Order: sequence, then C-alpha cells, then structure tokens
Amino acid sequence: MPVEYQIYDNGRYVYAKATGILTPEEIIDYVQKTKADPEIKEGYKELFDVRFITESKVTIESFAGIIKEVTSDEKKTFRNELAIVVSKIESFDKAKFYEKSIPPEKQNVIVFNTIETAKTWLGVDKP
Repeated sequence: MPVEYQIYDNGRYVYAKATGILTPEEIIDYVQKTKADPEIKEGYKELFDVRFITESKVTIESFAGIIKEVTSDEKKTFRNELAIVVSKIESFDKAKFYEKSIPPEKQNVIVFNTIETAKTWLGVDKP
C-alpha cells in the first residue's frame, strides 16, 4: 500500500503514514510526490510513521536510492526535521541507519518509538 500523507500548518508540517508491506519504491514515490507538491514549503517538518506496517522490504542497500531522491529535493534543507516513528526493532535498526546516512544539510533526522515523543521533538500536535 502506498505511503499516504497529510499537510498541516500551511505546508510547514507533513504527516506520512505507511501501512501494509513497505517497499523502497513506495518511499521513493512518496518523496517524489512531496517534492512536487506545491503546498509543501521549504524546510518543512515531517513525521514518517511506520508503526502500522506488516512487513518491510526496505534494505540497507536500498537506502542509496532513497537518499539520492531525498537529497535532490530542494525543499529539504538543514531546517527540515524528520521524525521517524517505528514499533519494531527491525524497523528501528533500519531507520537508525538512515538517520546516520542522510547529510545533515538536507535533514535533521531522529528515530522514535513513540509518536508523542516524536511530535514533541517536532513541536507539532497533529494528527
């Protein structure tokens, strides 16, 4: 199932939710959609929620393509904060790898295991 997202705070905050089986292609598709979405503003805050996936097909090797797509997004700057929320240890380890791999001038990334803590870090209250 594709990653679905909602835009809040006049394009300054995006909540994305992944469900079902998550693939690298779905993440890349999501990044491309948000990159092209004129409602989303440069330096936006982002919460990527993967607590509802049943399986992840994302591999460490697939992060190269994802990172390439993310770093080509001009809306992402050092002000762009990304909170990734996971519930499975396997997803946590992969998300931590992404956190360490993304250039800091493109995203400030932190992985969380509770959505409330992630929302506090981002300074948001939705969804």
